[in-house]
Amino acid sequence: MTNFGHDTNRQLSPVPAQNHDPAPRVVAASAQAPATESRQVAARHPTIRHRHPAPLTVTVQRHRWSVVVRPEGEVDVLTAPDMHEAIEQAVDERPRLLVVDLSKVEFLGCAGLSVLVTAKLHAGWRTCLRVVATDRVTRRPLELTGLDQRLTVYDSLDAALTSPIETGHVEG
Repeated sequence: MTNFGHDTNRQLSPVPAQNHDPAPRVVAASAQAPATESRQVAARHPTIRHRHPAPLTVTVQRHRWSVVVRPEGEVDVLTAPDMHEAIEQAVDERPRLLVVDLSKVEFLGCAGLSVLVTAKLHAGWRTCLRVVATDRVTRRPLELTGLDQRLTVYDSLDAALTSPIETGHVEG
């Protein structure tokens, strides 16, 4: 079997097929409390040799007027869609405050940064979006891309939750 790719002259050229066995998607839900949901998802991708995909656990906690989304694990191109889904569902509820707590994230790749930008755009003026980045693993990518200037970033979850929200003001 042959796949066809594009070269620089926009002509079709044959590219040898790669034999990948798709890894099954594994979804295991943990016990759910009334205001908290958690799920662990193995990345959806072909098998990668010499490296097993790190699962991403996303916990969502709802409070009276705020929602906290806590991803735990690696946020990369394989796991970012799961973080995106959890954040989008939270934004759709239109809380006054949405906090994305990255304190348990072990790796934050470009796809994870893209999820944060999309969340900021989707939240608009109705929801105040705050990001918690407690260490170099999460703070450094935000600084290098300039997103620390576009997003409201806090050093702790407590600070993100207790800082006042100005009426009619969008942070970031």
